[in-house]
Amino acid sequence: MAEQKFRVTEDELMSVQQLLNEHKLKIEGFKIKYELI
Repeated sequence: MAEQKFRVTEDELMSVQQLLNEHKLKIEGFKIKYELI
């Protein structure tokens, strides 16, 4: 399983979560970890 790391601010994290919720996207094959700056 591929692992991808992102460095994001809390606002960006909220935006991403909101987008995922709105579009009901399923990310398969990726384990995504967020590091808050």
